Amino acid sequence: MERLDASSEEGPYHAAFGNLLAGRPSGLRGSGESIDGFGAWTGEHRLAPYAAHLAITCDPIVAAALKPALRKAAIKDLLHATPTGRLLRALADNGVRPIVFKGLGVGHLYYPEPYLRPLGDLDILFRPADIPAMLRTCLALGYRHQNSDPVVVASYTEAHYNIPLVHREFGLLEAHHRLWGDCENAFTDAVFARCRPVSILGALGERPTGVDLFIMLSVHFGISNIGSSWMWLADLVLIGRTLDAAEWADLVATANRHGLQLFVALALGALRKLWNVTFPAQVDPAEDRLRATLRPPEQLAFNRALALVGSRRLGKHFLIVARRLSHRPVRAASHRFEWLVCHPGVVADELGVSSASPWFPLYRLKHPLSRLTRAADSIYKAVTRT
Repeated sequence: MERLDASSEEGPYHAAFGNLLAGRPSGLRGSGESIDGFGAWTGEHRLAPYAAHLAITCDPIVAAALKPALRKAAIKDLLHATPTGRLLRALADNGVRPIVFKGLGVGHLYYPEPYLRPLGDLDILFRPADIPAMLRTCLALGYRHQNSDPVVVASYTEAHYNIPLVHREFGLLEAHHRLWGDCENAFTDAVFARCRPVSILGALGERPTGVDLFIMLSVHFGISNIGSSWMWLADLVLIGRTLDAAEWADLVATANRHGLQLFVALALGALRKLWNVTFPAQVDPAEDRLRATLRPPEQLAFNRALALVGSRRLGKHFLIVARRLSHRPVRAASHRFEWLVCHPGVVADELGVSSASPWFPLYRLKHPLSRLTRAADSIYKAVTRT
């Protein structure tokens, strides 16, 4: 079984967090510097509140060191709860059924207390038919488009999977109407169909099933520069622990059906390698069953990613390219090379230019080269660096 080299920079911290997840002392019994370093690492990856909670029953030294982070998270959650609840209630009052996932949904539905899962941006999933009413509601509450260029605004619904809205006091709301590019529309539609009612912060909304949420967040983990936030992996631990044998079988079948097995297998492999986390409810290891269906480019990407995970951050492009080379389904595109020849609003938004600029046609010519360069750089680093 692959295990993270304890000599790597993050190795001792991953081992300590894995011990806490298992209900054991962290093992950080050296100098105060090691505990301070663990505190800084958990803070960087937004794991500090949950690590402090875990340590209360098994490692009082770590619990005491992380207590300020726990208090700070509770206060921040209290401050965010009021505007978030008001937004959710306003949406429900206007006939919009917000689907809570990522931080808001996971924090309220899977963590012992919501404040143990710090939020970054506020991510909510909406059915495409609800987008007009959602926008009217959010704009009435003071949210504004992050980029007011009308061509960019059009691209948010025509080419993107989400609409970024900003509020002067409450920050960024990412209003998803589809999932990421590697999730075909058939998967997103199935997620919508399987959602269940839920009440959060006094408002009625919906939640994905545990199976769907595990797959969704595995994809997000795989396409979000792995190692930039280990909190996303902790989310999967708590979701996975709620699944029974039948749900694990359904998870494998669903991931295979929609061509998402690379991401789910990698998430499971990373949990096993970094934190020694497995899920006893599985009749047969889900990771093994998913790996058996990987195609050659995916298998190469999986092996490389698992070898490097935990030792440094990984760019997302080589996983995405491996899926493309394996002819896996993606979110509906008008043509095969849409990721290169993009909607003009995508070009303006990514390059930070106005679509009304007289130089915009030149920027549109430059954009494919920019994307190719980023993808090539990600693949080169994954293949050549140790």
